Amino acid sequence: MVARYVIHNGKIADYEDENHFAQLFLNKHFLLSEEIWFCKGAIPLFNNHMELIHKKITAIGENIPEFFNNPKEILRLSLRLINKNKAFNSGRIILKLIWQEKSIHYLLICFPEKEKTFPLSKQSLLLTYSKQKKQSQTLFSHYDFGNQLFWKHLDFLVKESKKDGLIVLNETNNITELRGANIYFIKENTLLTPSADTGCYIDPIRNALIKTALNFGFEIVESSKITKQLVLTMDEAFAVSELSGFQKIIGIDEKRFLHIKTVALYEELVKQLIA
Repeated sequence: MVARYVIHNGKIADYEDENHFAQLFLNKHFLLSEEIWFCKGAIPLFNNHMELIHKKITAIGENIPEFFNNPKEILRLSLRLINKNKAFNSGRIILKLIWQEKSIHYLLICFPEKEKTFPLSKQSLLLTYSKQKKQSQTLFSHYDFGNQLFWKHLDFLVKESKKDGLIVLNETNNITELRGANIYFIKENTLLTPSADTGCYIDPIRNALIKTALNFGFEIVESSKITKQLVLTMDEAFAVSELSGFQKIIGIDEKRFLHIKTVALYEELVKQLIA
């Protein structure tokens, strides 16, 4: 649930003031947004998100807004927003960039959560494969805004599947992702995940997870050739994103997985994020 106070163009504003924001969203505009996880008054992946936002803006052919030349100020405002809304546990800051004709607005919106750490889903996921394929060479396949319509379609399909989620394959029938999250498999001391050239969605927590796994002693394999048959040989499976947190995968169709090293890796990731 969105907190009451937001930051609009550098100033605290009341999000319940409909008159203030109606004109902003009703006028013709183009919107980019970025969801950033925070915990206990810190934003561990803030710099990574700033780099990602720059890439998004460049990808759509726009110039970097002037206020982005001072990321320390955006960080200061984000921390002020967290404090203003008394979001002392954890949550997400959503940065919205709004292009309106000759002007650019930005909003920082706070979504507080009850968790006091990076969330670990209590429910282990039972998955199947989506029949809807993702094209690996789509221009914006690595970005959230480039996947929104595809993910909406997956939301509809998962209801029909009677599973907890759908694993996405690309046009070569290799695994790319879970909806809005990167997927990982463990075989002994190897961590296997789809490579960027599969067309998978990529968020900043991916690099944090891979770095943690390396420090934990895993060999990292990013592959464009993860097939259904290869998955049958894996010991453990999980998915991670800043939006959904850390999710254990108990099974894919008839295949079942353990979570011994998965849980240990999650605990190490938490140490790295909130150290």
